[in-house]
Amino acid sequence: MKTHSFLFLPLLLCGMVAAQSPVTTAVPFLSITPDARGAGLADCGVASEADAYSMYYNPAKYAFIGSNTTADLGVYYRKPVRLGGLDARLALGASITNLGTKIGYSKDKNPYLKEFIPTTLRLGTSLKVNLGGDHALTGMADLTKLLVPSQPTPATHLQSTFLCMIQSFYDAPGGFKEELYEINYGLGLDYAWRDMLHVRTGYFNQPALKGNLKYLSLGLGLELKHFGLDVCYDLSTTSTHNADYLKVDTHFKL
Repeated sequence: MKTHSFLFLPLLLCGMVAAQSPVTTAVPFLSITPDARGAGLADCGVASEADAYSMYYNPAKYAFIGSNTTADLGVYYRKPVRLGGLDARLALGASITNLGTKIGYSKDKNPYLKEFIPTTLRLGTSLKVNLGGDHALTGMADLTKLLVPSQPTPATHLQSTFLCMIQSFYDAPGGFKEELYEINYGLGLDYAWRDMLHVRTGYFNQPALKGNLKYLSLGLGLELKHFGLDVCYDLSTTSTHNADYLKVDTHFKL
């Protein structure tokens, strides 16, 4: 079965204020959530069900929807469990996405003019509980961290990308405490009726020292035999990022 997906670009109402010392990269659009389902769950998706957007969250999930080849790394594990007498399914996921070398915006080959792309580590889990009859509830939690230098220096521009990924776990000027500030988390909840109608919500948090992006997500999903529709609205909860998004995507199954 082939799935064709279409994403309508989000409506963006923005007014952004710079935070104290965020981690920056080139081509930041690679970190934009591509689908309305994941956006409605506060960008949780490393351990969610496999779909056409799995490349963004965790390419290992593609093993559950067919054979694909991918440039990223991921692991995905799930098993049935019992929870208080109810059937449930636990999933664990981990991925490193956007692996690649530094890039520049000009033809100048000076290494000091090149920037890191947003290589991202994701760790997460999900638990889907069948509530009986036609009802199911899924909870998700994701942790994310950029695997790039906290503050690029002339030395890091000359080092290999892999070495900089390793150093990203201990290179923050403020030590281990500041490294913890570079970890974002998302929490998501999905209620499904007959796996056809979905109501979603979630909360995303980025520490104030590293960008202060925080938002509440609200979403709806509809799955029919050959057609699906997902809608999400992300509502900023901080004055430093007065940015609200409306995302809509559709997909067709042949």
